[in-house]
Amino acid sequence: MLTERHSGGIMDFYEYLEFFESQLVANGVKCGEIGKEELVSVRSGRLAAQNFGIRLGQRINTETPFAIDYYGYLKKSDGFYSLVQSLAKAHSGSQIKSVVVPVVHFAALKIEHIMSLSADLVTDFYLFKQRVLQLRGFKTGGEFRWEQE
Repeated sequence: MLTERHSGGIMDFYEYLEFFESQLVANGVKCGEIGKEELVSVRSGRLAAQNFGIRLGQRINTETPFAIDYYGYLKKSDGFYSLVQSLAKAHSGSQIKSVVVPVVHFAALKIEHIMSLSADLVTDFYLFKQRVLQLRGFKTGGEFRWEQE
């Protein structure tokens, strides 16, 4: 079960996902602690239309431009799309095909990163990571279900 220690309520998988992306990862990218600048396509990949992409959602609700690589699925922030729009305007409406932004590779995130960015999320990060792996279709060594999912 995921718990939200800072408000005392229970946090389900999607609440954890939202908080993880829009707070923890966005703040980590802003301070330069996580993320590496990479060229990211504006187009959605094949996983976006599959169950995995649909379950994780299409956009990250933050104005910080970045993307998260969830095992091959690049989920982009609202800030990424704002950057693309502003570049298109600056270049006389030309089509922008890719942009260089920080990319956070979910598989490479370590518990130390989570601890330094948000101690509240450390306890449930392992469960969260296991659930993302299951959604992607990888075997995780046992059946696992989130409460309130």
